[in-house]
Amino acid sequence: MLQSRVSAIFLFLVLGSLSLTAQDSLLYRELTLPDTVCTVESAFRSIERQTGLSFSYNSDLISKKRIVTLQAGQLRLIDVLKRILNDPGLDYTIIGRHLVIFKPIKSLASNPESPTDSVNYFEIRGRVLDRNDRQPLPYSSIYLNGKAIGTVSNNDGEFVLKLSSRFIYDTVNISCIGYKNITSPVASLINTNRDYLLKTDVVSIQEVVIRKVSPVLLLQSATEKIRENYPQRPSVLTSFYRETVQQGNRFMMVSEAVLENFKSGYHGTGIADQLKILKGRKNEDISSEDTIVLKLKAGLNTMLMLDVVMNMPDFLTGESTAEYNYRLSDIVIDNGQDNYAIEFSPKSLSLTSFYSGRILLGIKDLAFKWVEFYVDPEQLERATNLFVVKKPSFLKVKVLKAHYKVAFRESSGKYYLHLIQAETEFRVRNKNKLSGSVYKMALGMVVTDIDTENASRFPFREAAKPNEFFTEQVGEYDESFWGEYNFVTPDESLENALVRLSRQWQKQQEEAASRQ
Repeated sequence: MLQSRVSAIFLFLVLGSLSLTAQDSLLYRELTLPDTVCTVESAFRSIERQTGLSFSYNSDLISKKRIVTLQAGQLRLIDVLKRILNDPGLDYTIIGRHLVIFKPIKSLASNPESPTDSVNYFEIRGRVLDRNDRQPLPYSSIYLNGKAIGTVSNNDGEFVLKLSSRFIYDTVNISCIGYKNITSPVASLINTNRDYLLKTDVVSIQEVVIRKVSPVLLLQSATEKIRENYPQRPSVLTSFYRETVQQGNRFMMVSEAVLENFKSGYHGTGIADQLKILKGRKNEDISSEDTIVLKLKAGLNTMLMLDVVMNMPDFLTGESTAEYNYRLSDIVIDNGQDNYAIEFSPKSLSLTSFYSGRILLGIKDLAFKWVEFYVDPEQLERATNLFVVKKPSFLKVKVLKAHYKVAFRESSGKYYLHLIQAETEFRVRNKNKLSGSVYKMALGMVVTDIDTENASRFPFREAAKPNEFFTEQVGEYDESFWGEYNFVTPDESLENALVRLSRQWQKQQEEAASRQ
């Protein structure tokens, strides 16, 4: 992904029709044209002198050196543009003092009411990198300021943010824990593909100051403030979900979906959350030799259970002091706000505690912002039974890794689920063989939009069954599959795997057709 200047020529891609603003009304202002033959560039300069506007467009759309013929007379600006550009696929709008020429991205709607329904949207693409060493910053948040719409970067720091026209006047906020935010107007980023370099943001604080604060009391206070910090009313979260299974470094299966998640609120009523699959697919390459009858606690149900504020694990409450050691380790900045960083680990003689990790609590509001935990290396042997529900007697299974990340993000004064990542790794060996195979399973969900106005439970027939796989939808991998929905860009290794799996699927389809 290439870095470009903020002052680069803008291309605005618009979803639907923009309402006619006072600025857009300038498009219908009459201009006096000379009788001349000139380049498109010269014609633009003439328009700029008469209107005081400056042109913004993608240079790939328009040849500035192309010769056009203008006839003397008075014409509306929009008609002049149509005559000069002679391209019915282009459209125009005015933002500030910029006359913007654009060509909308058009695709079939993801959930059309009719087969011909289509949508237009624009994209912002880029990479989020550390300013000092240019290393990628995974899990960076790319969101609209003051809104719940956004996405996160992948392991390579890459992202794609899809937006509709009503957000042209908004501001994009890019943030990562421990770094200073970057904010830029949407209008300056539309259809760009650039690098965003974040500068580290540290708090200078003496160790003695940290020692004065009790991490246990902080966690207990944060638990008491859940009703204040988290929504009590129902909401529906739109999210992107991805699940991958690898044998060694080879991807065996990739499942993806756009989900809706009904959440009843953080008030402890016991009303279960629901999931609905809006759109999904699964690509796989599993031969008979690969198949292992091993049932793991994973999938959509894991995503529901990993809302750690709604389903609080023992290490989060601050009440399990007999099982865990707690230490206030640092003050960390996230999204411009200071947070306590609390580390925890199992006590040496504990028989029930498995996890170590780190918790970020907002200093100002004591909200849980980020919870990262993993099975402590010394507890991996005992933890196997937590993950393996059923296996054949001839298999020996060992957990090698179990790592989780859960993040919450503020919207309209309340904190909502923002991100969940789960990575587990197992060694599976036939008891009669010396060597075995390592299997890696990764689950990820990123909330891309929040609806608090139209939040109602899904009809039973529409709700997904959390303990089952997605409805199988396989096909050639291409980004247009997701239409206007935001998704997490696959990193390079996953992108290559998706291409391979798609080709494998196509080959199987061709072989099946030839046998008929």
